Amino acid sequence: MIPLLVVKNLNKDFESSGESFEVFKSLNFEIYPKTSTALLGESGSGKTTLIHLIAGLESPDTGLIKINNIEIWKYSEQKRADFRLHNIAVIFQQYNLIPSLNILNNIKFHSKLIKKFDQNFQDELIELLGLQSLLKKYPEEISGGQQQRVAIARAILTKPKILLADEPTGNLDEENSLIVSRALEILLTRYNSTIIIATHSENLANRLNKKLLIKNKKIREL
Repeated sequence: MIPLLVVKNLNKDFESSGESFEVFKSLNFEIYPKTSTALLGESGSGKTTLIHLIAGLESPDTGLIKINNIEIWKYSEQKRADFRLHNIAVIFQQYNLIPSLNILNNIKFHSKLIKKFDQNFQDELIELLGLQSLLKKYPEEISGGQQQRVAIARAILTKPKILLADEPTGNLDEENSLIVSRALEILLTRYNSTIIIATHSENLANRLNKKLLIKNKKIREL
């Protein structure tokens, strides 16, 4: 089987107060289609940075990132954004909901934009994630945990080729975390998406096919 995602010799540094800090050194791994992978590691190990690099939101210093055999960092910024829009959904830690849209319109926004809206699937996700009573409200009117579930519904509804999630259950209790796991399982088994999740949750990680640990600027499979 051909890998969907290939990362080779990836290096990333950050500049802060005139000093350079190494995040990754010669990172190498592959992820295959229709699989789910947990990215594990301590806070500050680079999980969020890696999610952003794969999504094409932050640039590597050196190295290769290939998605579906496409070197995304050889694309122009506009072409990379278009590729991300149609192939990748990202669940951010900060949710990134649109303040001027109510919850229902936030949920359907991305899938409508790329003409992949599925009313039946939307209704299923709203019920599964317990969002029925929130649909006419606006992001500022609901809690962080509720916003997180809205962001998850919005991403899953697009049926992306790759779903990237950064601590998607970080603000959720055990019951809601389990519900989110079920929603991700639907995406994986029914719609054949590839899922990559940065998480501290052992329960969530244990539900996924594969675990990758980021430690000491390197990555290895557990």
